Amino acid sequence: MSGGGPVAAERVGTVAVRGGLVTVGGQAGRVLVQLVSVVVLSRLLSPGDFGLVAMVTALVGLAALLGDFGLSLAAIQATEATHQQRTNLFWLNAAIGAATSLVVLAVSPLIQAFYGVEEVGGIARALAVTFLLSALSAQFRAEATRRLRFTALAVVDLVAPALGLVAAVVLALAGAGFEALVAQQIAVVAAQLVLLVVLASWSPGLPRRTPGMAGFLRFGRDNLLLQVLTYASSNVDAVVVGVANGPAVLGTYNRAVQLFRLPVQQLAAPLTRVALPMLARVTDHDTYVRYLNHAQRYLVYTLGTAFALTAGLAAPVVALLLGPQWRDAAPILTALAVGGIFQALSYAYYWHFLASAQTALQLRFSVVSRVLTVVLILAASGAGPVAIAWASSLGLLVNCVLLTCLALPRSGVAVREVAGTALRASIAVLAVAALSWLGATLGDRIDVAVGLLLGLGGAAVAAAASAAARPVRRDLALLLTLTRKVRSA
Repeated sequence: MSGGGPVAAERVGTVAVRGGLVTVGGQAGRVLVQLVSVVVLSRLLSPGDFGLVAMVTALVGLAALLGDFGLSLAAIQATEATHQQRTNLFWLNAAIGAATSLVVLAVSPLIQAFYGVEEVGGIARALAVTFLLSALSAQFRAEATRRLRFTALAVVDLVAPALGLVAAVVLALAGAGFEALVAQQIAVVAAQLVLLVVLASWSPGLPRRTPGMAGFLRFGRDNLLLQVLTYASSNVDAVVVGVANGPAVLGTYNRAVQLFRLPVQQLAAPLTRVALPMLARVTDHDTYVRYLNHAQRYLVYTLGTAFALTAGLAAPVVALLLGPQWRDAAPILTALAVGGIFQALSYAYYWHFLASAQTALQLRFSVVSRVLTVVLILAASGAGPVAIAWASSLGLLVNCVLLTCLALPRSGVAVREVAGTALRASIAVLAVAALSWLGATLGDRIDVAVGLLLGLGGAAVAAAASAAARPVRRDLALLLTLTRKVRSA
């Protein structure tokens, strides 16, 4: 596979799993911060406050992708990248980020007119600075990733959200509404930039013409287009809900989305920083496929199980964490989390296409699935937010099927080489989702706490039944062996 120099298989595996453990450990703390943020701010602010900010971020959040332009992943994936090339990438990110911030400032009146809500224009103008700050951070994060400095990255990803939460809570207690959420976003990206500059142990020079930049730009372009498609299909539901139902309903939908995205934001996305440089360094096909299967097992049995529990326990979890005023978010969360299981299944393929520099191939098939997702969401727009959430999940299933059956074989990995792992792991976590939902639904008729206990009991029964199957036991034993091996290394 292209994209990295050869590295001994045992060394790659050990570093990858050790990096994964460090990353997951750091993300566990960040998950706690995010959960505290969701719980505390949901009790301090109204659905309308969240809805106003969500109206803006659903449209202008795309600007953060434009500011990066896929160049950070291009720098990580590259076999060799000189200091001057990385310097040029930094200044490219800075220029694109500055331009993006100016564009957001310019279109803020149009965003206000689109929704017909006065406050969203000011929110867009305030958030414009975050796109420049995020773009400035991109190459510092890429540099730390290239050097496999996973502990430093874990510190950044824990401390920055914690500082943002403190800023939001202080303002909310002082009487601020949506302004607290805006300040939180600005504080997070500003803290990330400062911490990455300090911890990356790298500084850019002055931009200068140098050969080899075209390859970075092509990789970044293809990855950017893929991310834009993904973002559009993942956020069109929020735009549709906001336009059709207003900020209060969108605020409820947004809380469900935030809970749904916690596993992806806190596990899958950071683990990309571990998996990508490792997979890019393996050249032997059989070894590469073995590690790809390891990655898929890890994702589905961890991230997939998190989604399964979220889907099954949505009703009692929302009631206990956010309060009874947010109960309408529970069925939305269930629908989204079911789709998340298929998203977890697809994430290893995303790593594969990045590591092998075949993002153009993934892009071609993603165009079909993402456009279909948008069509499904628009078709469900008249049926309410729950139907929109199910349409979004159906789109994730379609994307998973297309990547598995059509895109993957064209990339050099046969379906049979990954199908067994994918199928049995998916069945196991879907069983957890189904039985936990059944238990929670039955118990919720008595009491919220009873629903949570019965839901957890259903999940335990499903997990035990799945573990009784020999292939699943082998998967779990392999993951446990890899973990122990790294701890003793």
